Amino acid sequence: MTDVSASRASSVTYAAPAAVAESQAGRLVPATAKPRPVGDVRAGRAVTWWRVPLLRRISGIGRTSGLLGYTVVVAAVCAVMGADAAPGAPRALAVLTGIVGAYWAWRTFTSGIPSARRTARAATAPGPRTRRYALLFDVDDAGDVGDAAEGPLLVIFPAEGAGALPEGLARIVPPGPDKCPWAGLPAPAGTVELRGRPDGERVVVAWIEGRPYWPQDVYQDIDPSDPEALEAVAELLPGPR
Repeated sequence: MTDVSASRASSVTYAAPAAVAESQAGRLVPATAKPRPVGDVRAGRAVTWWRVPLLRRISGIGRTSGLLGYTVVVAAVCAVMGADAAPGAPRALAVLTGIVGAYWAWRTFTSGIPSARRTARAATAPGPRTRRYALLFDVDDAGDVGDAAEGPLLVIFPAEGAGALPEGLARIVPPGPDKCPWAGLPAPAGTVELRGRPDGERVVVAWIEGRPYWPQDVYQDIDPSDPEALEAVAELLPGPR
């Protein structure tokens, strides 16, 4: 490893991202709401995905039901009371929501529900891996925490070693409601249990202090011997490059 690569590697050992995580947490607006309910999710027990609020959200079934529901109601009114019972604008909107709803129904059944099922299986998979994490956020040019839509990022490190390099990235769904998305966040740094199926699915659920934090995307492995991978992690940290 070159001197430059060695210097870059030292900038992403556990202590540096953990310090950044502490600093970013101090700039967050204090949560004024409760996090979304987790539902009946326990390690070692099978999870029924539609009973878990955030898994239903991941599946997209709520959006699909709302769109198609409006179309069905307008169609039923027209069928029972005649087309004149619904003015032109609601009928036109019903047609539009029907088209969009059909698209989202296709997305829900082909990707949303399978994703929710995979996540439910991962959440209670046996053999969790104990690791450390640093919780980082996307920030703007002023250093303020950015859009909640991106979700916070867990940078995963080995369980021990002050000079440990990162081994993975896991972006999680903000646990709070839309008006207060950061409510219920874990500590800026600490210990995490990673649960996932060993059958090739790259879905990993992070358990911190007994609570699951649902993944927003697949788990990304990091090769600590790869300078480009370490450079990508370093880009997440503030300061001169």
